[in-house]
Amino acid sequence: MTARRARLVLALMIALGAAAPPAASASTRYGDLTFPENENAQPASWDYWWGAGRIVAESGNRYVVGLAFTSLDGYSGAGYQVYPLQGPYRGQGIMTAEGPVEWGHPDGQTGRYLTTMTANVPGTDQRLQLNTLDAQDSLKPISRFERVSLDRETYRFTLDQAEAKVHPSGKRIPLHVDLHAAMRTPLLAGGTGRWFYGVPEDFGYPSRAYQYQQGAKRLWGTLEIQQPDGSMLREVVDPKRSILSWTHESNPKEAIPTGIALALSTQIHPRYLQSYNLQWPWELIYADLGNGAQLMFDLQAYHDTPRGLNKLNPKQPTYRVLSTIRLPSGESVRLDDKLHAEHLDRRTLDSIASATGVAVASPWVQSWKFRVSYPGGTERAGNGRKVRVPPFDLGLVPPFTKDEPLGDPANNRLTQRVPFDVTGSYGGCPVDGFAWSELLSNWYGWEERDPWGNLGGGLPKTPKRCGAHVEQPPLAATGELSPPAEPVQPPEFRVENCNADDQTPRCEYDPQGEGGIAATGDPYGWTVTITRRGRPDPIVIQGHGGWQAYPCGTVRKGDHVVAEAKPGSSVTVGNPGICF
Repeated sequence: MTARRARLVLALMIALGAAAPPAASASTRYGDLTFPENENAQPASWDYWWGAGRIVAESGNRYVVGLAFTSLDGYSGAGYQVYPLQGPYRGQGIMTAEGPVEWGHPDGQTGRYLTTMTANVPGTDQRLQLNTLDAQDSLKPISRFERVSLDRETYRFTLDQAEAKVHPSGKRIPLHVDLHAAMRTPLLAGGTGRWFYGVPEDFGYPSRAYQYQQGAKRLWGTLEIQQPDGSMLREVVDPKRSILSWTHESNPKEAIPTGIALALSTQIHPRYLQSYNLQWPWELIYADLGNGAQLMFDLQAYHDTPRGLNKLNPKQPTYRVLSTIRLPSGESVRLDDKLHAEHLDRRTLDSIASATGVAVASPWVQSWKFRVSYPGGTERAGNGRKVRVPPFDLGLVPPFTKDEPLGDPANNRLTQRVPFDVTGSYGGCPVDGFAWSELLSNWYGWEERDPWGNLGGGLPKTPKRCGAHVEQPPLAATGELSPPAEPVQPPEFRVENCNADDQTPRCEYDPQGEGGIAATGDPYGWTVTITRRGRPDPIVIQGHGGWQAYPCGTVRKGDHVVAEAKPGSSVTVGNPGICF
């Protein structure tokens, strides 16, 4: 963002905040949080508002609507998506004109779209409002998420887009969304809302960071999407079958960057940088169970901790579960590792595009299906009261196929946030819920150490009615959560390489040690196929245009590697002497 644009955004924020006088409604306390103050952007903080809706129309058509608004110390951005689960746009995303290019939103947005937000600043209107304005259309609001009134927790989300993008086809179409949600009291992560992935507790320092999730007790509204023949399809939301939830995460300086740096410090070792697979250490999922209960869980994976040289913090985990359930009564209860978790399936991606494109890349193994359960018991809620938590057994399965949403030749598509249909049982009753996630753990190269791995395991069955008996598949035992320390291996400077280019379009070899990939060329101009013992299918990595580099460990001893290049492209696989 340029300095001129930043000044303009700041001026718009001040003007919009001053335009409406502060409301007189009293604040509402939820655990350690206060609404509306904690709904808004916090000073000197990284704030993320993110969520999604499962929209079932009266026609029976289904859609996933993704929502995201971010403020990094006041520098803000937004991006929203609609994914039809049927019809001519199945597999594609309808992306707002503003948003991250690496998610599939249009390129060339610089200077056109301005985002504004309300902030927790004394003397300003505290009614949450997150806006995107079109500077080329008289600052017309093209997207907005807002609290309708401070008298009640009812919200409205609107998109008024003349040039939404169908991705990856690139076609521009009108898109209009108008959703209204009457929200329940929030799920408070950790029971009180004060929560930052367990890092402050691990390292023994106070933190102002917080997360909460609001789920809609009633959702209504419309969607309008232009079809390929030019007609407008207008869908009316069925409130009985539709779900929407919204999470706000606020991270002051002691969380980001301090907390992230502390957690990272326990993983650093001499080989860390050349083998870093781009992962962040969590699979974070927020679910609305469709019955007034909500669940969040975070499966944390600090893969390199056993190799880390910093052993100053014995509390730093390698793998663990953090979880909180919100009961239909409104109380948030911290369960953490009392929640049993299983990975039932994975998908393999040849890379994930980031803000830097795919120049620095890694193969990606992402968890794809989950099973989580709790046997029932008495727990202490965040308010200190003892409460009964019913038994539950839940299965989470994406409504997407493993190659959806589809990417463009540069592999731009939203893969870090995955929707899930939630089924199973809660308190002996059937569950029909929906979840949205941030899946940032990369299991590539660590598959054998997955403590929650139960690939091919059964999903829990959903009873036909409350009280109906169902025989559930057996639970798989959790593996080792704290692997023993691993010694630093001595350097090994073996040089190996396999080059494919115009002169030699194909090569193959069997690596005797770890290796990476360096390549350049056109999209799909080169391919590396890795056959690995124990994997039923080969790992296929393709070029996505320009220069690309994959870390050491992309290929390993025991693999069989074939590299192929088309004219104008080249690829080198192996160890140039840095994968020691």
